[in-house]
Amino acid sequence: MTLLTIFVSVVVVSHCSSINGDNNIEKYISRKCELNNGDKYFMRNNFLLINSCLTVYVNLKSSEDLYTHVCEKFGEYTCSEKLLTEFSKCLVQEEMYLTDFILSNKNKTTDQACGSKEAFISNADTFVNSACVKNNKFLHTCKSCFKKLNLNFNDDLVFTKPLVCGLLQEWKNCMEKHLLEHCETNELELVRNGLETFLYNCNSDKL
Repeated sequence: MTLLTIFVSVVVVSHCSSINGDNNIEKYISRKCELNNGDKYFMRNNFLLINSCLTVYVNLKSSEDLYTHVCEKFGEYTCSEKLLTEFSKCLVQEEMYLTDFILSNKNKTTDQACGSKEAFISNADTFVNSACVKNNKFLHTCKSCFKKLNLNFNDDLVFTKPLVCGLLQEWKNCMEKHLLEHCETNELELVRNGLETFLYNCNSDKL
């Protein structure tokens, strides 16, 4: 298992989900929380938590700093847990599985990625310094594949498990296809291994 949970959660998902210039996702979350929880100001009320969870990565100076944050301080998991706990208040019944679904994947992949500090740092350095990342091919592929999912963030959108698992498979297939054409094996394996963990959870009756 590679570091996909770390990189996809922080780099890929954060960047890919910001491709809509009109902040569709932020509006969707705010509206969802207003409809289901009466919290009209969810994003504003949780801004400091969201901001602190994301900006910490900007301040990391090395792969060793990343290892300390993720593996020793459990910062990435803790932030995810806090955000998902808050957001779970806005979910409808069909979406209540999401918190355990995401956190169980993070827990599993983080445990495996953090097994060896030396391997963690080596994998992180290899990823960050790869030509595919430096020339933005990885980010471009990520954004392109996210856009192809054609998600319509309206009030009727409910992230049921079948929908999420179908989207993950579609995104994985798209990423693999384009990375195989434009990037090295490391980037392809990063996506393949990590998303396969999510897809494994798709077949679990416990989540």
